[in-house]
Formats: sequence, C-alpha cells, structure tokens
Amino acid sequence: TGHFLNYGLNITNNENASIIIPNEWEGEEVLINTTNIYEYNGVFMNESFDNGIDYNKWTNSTTGNPNKFTVGYYNNTSGYDDSIYMQLDEDGGNWQNTYSIINYSVPIPRKKIPYQNWYFTYSVKWEMSDDSWRVAYPPGSKYVVGFVFSFAGGSTVSREFNLVRPVDIVNNTWYTETLSELIFPFTPEFYGFDLPANVSIYFSYGVKDSAFNPVGSLKIFYDNISFLIQSIPRLTDINLTLSDNDVSGLKDQPFTDYLTDFGLGYLSLDGSWLGSSGGETHEFSFSSNSTGIIILDSEFFVNATSLTETTTNLGFTGSEFLVQNGTKTTWTMYAPISIPGTYSDNFYFNLSKPINWNVTQALNPYEADKINEILGAGYGNSTLVIPEGIINSGVWKIVAEAPNYISESNLYKKNGINWEINNIFKNLDKLKINSTILTEFIPNIAQTKASLEIFYPNGTLFYAENASVSASGEVEFSEIVLGANNASVGKYIANIKWNDFDSNMSQVGFYSIEFTVFHQSNLTAVTSYFEELAGDPLLIKVKFVDSDLNTSIPFATITYNSTFASFGTMAYQGLGVYFSEIDTNSLGLGDYYFSFNASKSYYQNQTSINLIHLKILGQPLALEVPNTAIDGIGNDYISFHVNVTGSISGVMILNATLSTNWQNPYTVKDHDNGTFTLNFSTWNLPTQGIIETYTVSINANKTNYGEVTSFIAMIIYPIQTIINVNSSVTYAQINEIVDIKLNYTSEESGLKIQEFNYSIVWSSLFNVIPDDDGIIIQLNTINLSIDTYTAIIKAEKVGYETAFKTITVIVDYIDIEITTINFQDSVETITGKPSVIAIKLTE
Repeated sequence: TGHFLNYGLNITNNENASIIIPNEWEGEEVLINTTNIYEYNGVFMNESFDNGIDYNKWTNSTTGNPNKFTVGYYNNTSGYDDSIYMQLDEDGGNWQNTYSIINYSVPIPRKKIPYQNWYFTYSVKWEMSDDSWRVAYPPGSKYVVGFVFSFAGGSTVSREFNLVRPVDIVNNTWYTETLSELIFPFTPEFYGFDLPANVSIYFSYGVKDSAFNPVGSLKIFYDNISFLIQSIPRLTDINLTLSDNDVSGLKDQPFTDYLTDFGLGYLSLDGSWLGSSGGETHEFSFSSNSTGIIILDSEFFVNATSLTETTTNLGFTGSEFLVQNGTKTTWTMYAPISIPGTYSDNFYFNLSKPINWNVTQALNPYEADKINEILGAGYGNSTLVIPEGIINSGVWKIVAEAPNYISESNLYKKNGINWEINNIFKNLDKLKINSTILTEFIPNIAQTKASLEIFYPNGTLFYAENASVSASGEVEFSEIVLGANNASVGKYIANIKWNDFDSNMSQVGFYSIEFTVFHQSNLTAVTSYFEELAGDPLLIKVKFVDSDLNTSIPFATITYNSTFASFGTMAYQGLGVYFSEIDTNSLGLGDYYFSFNASKSYYQNQTSINLIHLKILGQPLALEVPNTAIDGIGNDYISFHVNVTGSISGVMILNATLSTNWQNPYTVKDHDNGTFTLNFSTWNLPTQGIIETYTVSINANKTNYGEVTSFIAMIIYPIQTIINVNSSVTYAQINEIVDIKLNYTSEESGLKIQEFNYSIVWSSLFNVIPDDDGIIIQLNTINLSIDTYTAIIKAEKVGYETAFKTITVIVDYIDIEITTINFQDSVETITGKPSVIAIKLTE
C-alpha cells in the first residue's frame, strides 16, 4: 500500500492532491482520509437584499408600544442599496420601554477553529425628518446589535454590543461600520461564542425614558450585512467531492463523514492507475459548495499491484521450461520485485500459477530458498504468496514442476498395407508419427494443436507440421515419404510439442524420437585392369558412391586384400575416390586380384571380390618400325619390315601377334625371328588424284608381355597420266561439229586408262561418244560468233593423277561460191521502170 500526504491544500484555489504509481505498477484502489479541514471566512450571513427579504431567516418583534415601529423592505428603483429598514414614528404616545428587534437566524453546524478571528460587517443609514431623533436620544436607551448562540442541550450564550452613537450620525448618509464596542475582527473565545450552534443576530432600537419626544419619523436602513467565521465543517455540510483528473477517471465522488468529530471523512475509489518510467503522477481535485476558503489535509492510501511479468534467464518476458521424454516439465522464471518507498506498508507478492504446478524452489535475491515460508506452492493452488515479512527487493527465482502432457509417441514404418513400429528407414520408405496428449485440466483440448518438427542430422529443419488434437487427446500426423533428394543419411530427431495456448502457455508436452536413414551404395574400380612389370609402382583406386543420390561418399573406411597376401586400408583422395600404393617387387609373372570392403555409418556395406586385376609381365614389348615416311604408288602395294623386341633386352621376341588399322587389304608375314613383313594394298588410293599422306598404327602383343603400338607414315603418289587428243588446235565454221578423239593414258606405261571420269567445259553444245581407245568429243559451233574458243577437258580416276587438256577452236565464216549468170549479150529494160537481177549463193 502506498501512503501519500497531501497537506495544506487550498481547494478553493484548485490545488490538487496527487499520488505516484511506480513503473510497471497498477493502482487498483485509492482510499482517501481527510484529517483536517478548515473553512476560512465562511459566509453564514451575506444579506444585500438585492432579491428581497428571506422571511424564513428574518423576523421582527416589538415590546412596549408596537405602533412606534414598522419593519419593511426598501426596493431602490435605481437598482442598488436595496435594504431592510426599521421605521420609528412619533405618534404622540408613550415611548417608555418600547423596543424593536430585526432578527436573523442561521444554524452553523461547524466546529470553531480556536482563536481565529470572526468578522461581522454591515452598512447603515439614518433618514430623519428631524434632528431631534439623534440629539434628544434619552440616556439608558438601547441601540445595539446582539448575538445569541443556542447549543444542543438547551444552553445559550448572549451578547449585545452598542452601535454608533446617534448623536454622531449625519442624516441620510451611508456608513460602513463594524461593531463599535467589538474590536474588528473579534475573537469568539473572548465572548464565550462556540460552535456548533444556532446563531441569532439582531439589530435592536429601544427607548427607556418616556420623556423622549422626537419630531416626525426615523428610518434606519441596514444593508450588506455579512458574518464570516473560521470553522471546521463536516465534509457533507460543504458537499465535499473528489474527482480523478484522468480523462476517464471518476468524477464528483462524495466523501463520507467520520461521525466522531468534525473535519474528518473518507472516500474509497476503485479504478486503474498505471505507472510509467520514473513514476506516473495522478492528480485529484476537490470541490465543495463552501462560501469560504477550504484548506484541508488528506492522506491517500493506494493499494497497487506490480504489473511486472516474469522473465527468462536471458531477460525475455515469460517463463522458460525444460522437459524431456518421460520427465515432468520444469518451469523456471525470474520475478523482479521492487518495493518503492511510498509502498512499503502492507506489502506482499502474489504470483499467479496454474493449479497443477508445484513450486519447488523460491530463491530470494540472496539465493536463499524460502520455499518453506511461502504460501500456495503446492498443487491445487492458483496463487503463490510471498509474505511481507520475507520479501526482499531484487530478482526472485521461482522453479516449479508440472506434468509432461505428451504421454506417448510412436514412430511407424509402412510395410505393404500395414504400419509397424520401426526406427530404421531407407530411401522411399514411408513413416508416420502418432501421439497421445493428457486431457487432465484441459477443458478444450480439441481446440489445441500439436506440432511436429523433424531435424536433419546436421540440425536443420527437415519437416514441420501442425495437427489437430481429438477430444480424447489423440494426434495423428501425416504420412512422410523419404525421397532420395530430401532425406540424407544419418540420425534424425523428431520433436513432438504441445501447449495449451499459443500465447501465455502454462501447460506443455514434449516427446522426442530418434530414427535412422540409410542409403544404398556402390563400389567400383577407377581402373580395373593393370599390366605391370614386377617392381613397377602400382596405384589402385576405387570409387565409393551413394547410389540413391549418385553422389560421392567421403571419408569411408575401405580395406583391401589381394591374392598375394597384400592388404591394408585405403586413403581418401576426394570426390568419393580412395587409393593405395601397391609394392610389386616380390611378384612373379602371372595374374593377381584385389578384393575390397567399403563401410561408413548409415550406408550399405559393400564387398567386392576380385574387383581389380593385375597382370605381371616379363618385360614390355618394343616395336621397331621405319622412322621415315614410306613412299608408294596408287593402285599398287607398299611393303616394309618391322621388328618386335624386348624393350629392356632389345632381343627379338618371337611369336608375337601384329595388327594394324590400315583400311585396305594387307598381309603380315611372320619370319619367325621377330621380323615381320607387312604388305599394304594401295588400291583406289589416293582418292583425290593428288599426293596423300596416311598415318597407320602398328600393334604388337604377346601373352605376359603386354602390347605396344607404334605408328608409320605413308606417302602415296598417284600414277602419272596424260590426255592425248587428235588435235589440240582446230578450225571450224559456224554451225559445224568438230570431232575430238581423246584417250586418258598412264604416262609411264602408255596404257590407256579405262572407265575414267571426265568433265568438259565448252561455250556451246557438245556430245561424247565412247570409243575403244577413249572417247570422241563432238564440239558444236552452233550459235557461236566468229572468234577463237577454248574447250577444257579434265580426266580423273582414283589412284591416278588428274589430267587436264585444252582444245583451241577457231570459228570462221562459212565458205561460199558465186556463179556468174549468163545474160547473153544484153539486158533490155524500159526506161523509168525497175530491173531485177537475182544472184543465188550456194555452199
């Protein structure tokens, strides 16, 4: 509870009371006590008569001759100086012992403030028709103001005070006067005045001597009469109320009096007053209907609750929990407790908790366990209470245990149409997880969900799903297919989680299942066959791959053994390749084999028998071939010798086998001494009629010696040829056909080449006629002009040189003969008419 003193507040000047709410606190109830309240200059009489006379308060009485006095209300038409008056009339009657009183009565339910001044003021005017009213006023007469205090129980205190002497009054003049015999202001204790009381205030005019004989009349006007006192009221008497100045705060809430004494009261407010960083000030204002100045002392008691939430060890809002398979849930939270100085009374700490939590530790900021001194720690309690007597400011550590709400989870593998409990899987297997949630204390469990997270062996997320919970607490997650591309090898962890609410959870469950994924593998030789000499270095290599993913398997354990008792473990090269160096010094001629075993966690184990074949040779072969190019003629044969020897000894090796990649027919003759004669046909070579070069591989092999390959170069020349024609220059007339007889002949032998290919370039038409010696070309000069023309002839055949020939043809005019016509002796003609002589041209 916070305690705030708000003393000496002048609520008439709108001075406010205030409380302070610390950061992360909420005020929920404010109790206000007024310990002192003072009303200064409280107006209990303020008569200006502007609105007439209140006859409930003003009364009049006369003793003696009532005809002498009249009391009335003066309404000044000018709008001011309205007043009450007492009129005295001289009627010739007796004045002796005639008195008149104008009385004002008011209850004052107050307690006086000791030795504080009171104020009584008024304005008076005498309106006399004759000066005798003031000059002849008889001694012993009474012109006074009186006070009568009537107390509960019937006792009274009365005092009268003489007013201004009539002889000193100027006619028809207003005077603002105080009591002539009463010091202004006056202290009530001097006269026995006390409160509470019913108070009567009166003005009295009386004549004692019957010899008083004034002339005419006298009006005494009274105005602006006020009576101000300093007192202690009850709160309800001044209608004291309180308003919360917050926009949404309660307004005009009335106080209740403590009936034991004046000035004491109380008020209770319920609401929400929030704190902020550095403390939040909330102000309250008072109001009353008092006519004076209200000064009060008040005490505000604020019942506040800390709004601080628990935190985790890292300072995040909330609590943290730890739960494992088959264990209870351990909740740990840290509660910062701060006791502000103004809230040190009636302080206690409540921590809300689920009823199925059992608090096992409550460590104060000094790490002392107060579990045996707190209240409500066990099951069935929803509030943990740390009593005021043991509270220390600082951070408290609270540890509680609660049920693990996932009672069971099972992992299944599909076998045909059946699901079987299993935890070992391979590519394309199907798995599913089912769980059971406890339903105790969970009224709406069907509205909750359980989550599944499966993690790869490297800790990254493989699969996640949220599934609904049935009313009976059963959860069935979806079927999962382990594909080659989404399920790497190794040990997977499946975590099943459940909680009652997505936020502000207080009931949780956890279950963890491990399962293993294996992949198929494959082991192959990088090189499966070797031919080596004894003592030669040998490096064998194998490749180990994941056949599901077609990726290499690194850092496996691969061992080997051999048929010659060599064994060991291979080293990793990279990209799935493993190697080992083999010592062949002790090996004789023959065949040897290596077998292997490959293993790695989560992969299929592989054993390969006789995977690598090693043949130990006596010595390698060497092949001696011509080291310069071999020349040959097309359509013929090329012969050359090669020798097969040992590459180390240089000795001829018998009984080797030779082969070659020559494209034409060839023969190999073994001379049984390591020498071989090879005869290559050049039929239909070269193919283009020009010199062509060929590279030919020669391969020699022999059991236990291996094989050797060498290369030779062959240059094949075409057979030299010429084109023979009957004429290389000829003449022809227009439209004449020229016959050219042509044969294609071997230049060296002179033999004519049959079935050769030819082409002719000519400017006009031509025709080719086969001939026993070659061909006859008929060149036609039709459509040619008189000029010299060239015919180009090409002849070719595979194996022969391509030959060219040009024929020059000179085209001339057609020969003609003119025959003279015999006109005999003369030709007769008629003058003036044309004569026609005809000439006939013939070839």
